[in-house]
Amino acid sequence: MKKNLSKTKRKSLYVKIISLMVFCILVPIVLLSGISYYSLSSNIKKEFTDATDSKVSKISEIIKNSDKVTRESVDMLSFDPNAKAFMANADAEVWFRKSLESFAKTHKDVLSVYFGAENKKMLSTTAESLPAGYDPTARPWYKEAIANKGKIIRTEPYKDAGNDKIYVVTFAKTVEDVAGKVVGVVGIDIALEAMSKSVGEITIGKEGFSNVIDKNFTVIAHKDKSKIGTTYKDNKEIQEVIGEQQEIFEKNVEGINYVIFKEKEEVSGYTILGFIPKAELTNQIVKEIVVNIIVAIVSLVSAVFIGIKFIGSNIMKPIRKIVESLEKVQKGDFTDTIDKGKGLSYELEIIVDAINKFTEDISQVIRKIYRASEELKDNSGALLSVTEQSSVVGEEVAKAVQEIANGSVHQSEKLSDGAQVAEGLGQKVEESITNSDNMVNAATEVKQASYKGTEVIEELRQSFEKNYIANKEVAEKVKSLAEKSNEIEEITEVIKGITKQTNLLALNASIEAARAGEAGKGFAVVADEVKKLAEQSSESAAKIESVIGEVKRNIDDTMDQLKLSMELSDKTSSSMSITNESFEKIKRDIKNLEVNIEEVSNSLNQINTDKNVVIENISEAASVAQEAAASSEEVSASTEEQASALQEIASSAEKLDNLSEELKTLVSSFKVQ
Repeated sequence: MKKNLSKTKRKSLYVKIISLMVFCILVPIVLLSGISYYSLSSNIKKEFTDATDSKVSKISEIIKNSDKVTRESVDMLSFDPNAKAFMANADAEVWFRKSLESFAKTHKDVLSVYFGAENKKMLSTTAESLPAGYDPTARPWYKEAIANKGKIIRTEPYKDAGNDKIYVVTFAKTVEDVAGKVVGVVGIDIALEAMSKSVGEITIGKEGFSNVIDKNFTVIAHKDKSKIGTTYKDNKEIQEVIGEQQEIFEKNVEGINYVIFKEKEEVSGYTILGFIPKAELTNQIVKEIVVNIIVAIVSLVSAVFIGIKFIGSNIMKPIRKIVESLEKVQKGDFTDTIDKGKGLSYELEIIVDAINKFTEDISQVIRKIYRASEELKDNSGALLSVTEQSSVVGEEVAKAVQEIANGSVHQSEKLSDGAQVAEGLGQKVEESITNSDNMVNAATEVKQASYKGTEVIEELRQSFEKNYIANKEVAEKVKSLAEKSNEIEEITEVIKGITKQTNLLALNASIEAARAGEAGKGFAVVADEVKKLAEQSSESAAKIESVIGEVKRNIDDTMDQLKLSMELSDKTSSSMSITNESFEKIKRDIKNLEVNIEEVSNSLNQINTDKNVVIENISEAASVAQEAAASSEEVSASTEEQASALQEIASSAEKLDNLSEELKTLVSSFKVQ
């Protein structure tokens, strides 16, 4: 069993040392592999990025050059003298047609060259394909050029009518005569087949490719001609690539992870995309990693083989000797020493010396313990006897102290209750003092209010006296006014009598004038005017009489109201006299109340002062009683603890006596030098 345990430990040590060696070898290899991977990855990605970016830029340059050359050609044709004179000179049409045909023959990328005149005539190098009644002025390219007079316009790519795999772009510009008048539009159709061919010839890595996409997400150039005309409108990944500002992306397109390089061609608005499978970028990196893994495995196997040989001969053999010696020590035999031998390492030699020194020192300690155990046995017996006697005395003292503590606690509780009652009485006295102060303040406010009320009543009485005098004066004035109204009424009656007399006189005059005939006509006119004047005077007198009647009624009403007001003034004056006497009595009663409240307040203050002294004395007595009770409790607790400690000491002394006997027996089992 012990041999198996030794083998297990030896194997465990083997495993630990070899594991440490493996760890020390693997860590640098892993770190170097990581650094190598990062460096290779960065370099390879940079090489692919630079190469792809260069090729994408080359496609962009092809598009720019094609655009530039075509624009220059359109511009040149728009300034052709025969084109400018097309409407004015019949021969100009023949010569301009030859110019267009010559241009088409020398430019292979040009699908068609044509000129649409303002008179709806059409010249084209592919005229045979035009339908009858073809109107160039109705075509989109013509209208767009007219809308941008003097500028070269470029249409969006569209499929060629004869071959739907070829996309065409139209460049057009207005042609103006010497007077600046538009005579037509010259246009060039460029097939994008050459651009698509150039895109197909440009290789990106082994499996990479490039394509050109217009503003509508349609592929207009691709090395795979079957892809031309397809759209990316429903492809979110490509739309994100085109929509974002960055130039390099990693996207999954049609189930394959690609690194995508993007360049925007500003003149045409086309987007050029370069695709390279991500797996192609990592193939070279994987090759380098495989080499590093092989080197790591070879290094690891070599290190393990060397480690096993070295550990077996130089480490494990001396360790077995040390283990055998320690097993003897485990059995209590301290008489054996380890032989150093030859070829022992410095570290193991230190361990052997330490173990030999350890066994020697332990032997000396065991001998000393044996002698001490004998002395301990004798002393523990004496200690046990003394502690048993002390324990009995301690229990009796604890009982007496506990009775004293109980009495102190009871006294402290009674004094605390008295202090609480006195404190409650003090609070009630303080509340009474506060209430008496409030009563003094309220009495003062009432006294001030009574003084103020007396002053107000006096002012009111004076106002009523003035009002009474004023009412008398008004009554006299109204009476005088009534008398004047009567006089006016009498005058009005006189006027009414006069108007009646005047009216009768006018009537008589009219009668007399009628008798006089022609001689009395003038007198009749005067009589008629006098009659009218009399009637007006009668009406005025009636109105005056009506007004005077109304005035008299108002005067009578006013007199009644003044009479009533004077009666009320007399009653109010009498009531104010009674009220004034009541306020005077209130002031006298308040003065007496203030004196009584002051006496009560002084008595309460004195009681409050005496209360504080009583509470202070009771509190001091309660505090002393509490301290005495606490001290008694502490003494009681101490005596109980002492008694308990004595019991524990007695128990410990008994255990110590037993342990000393066991120690003596145990030490006797060791073998020492």
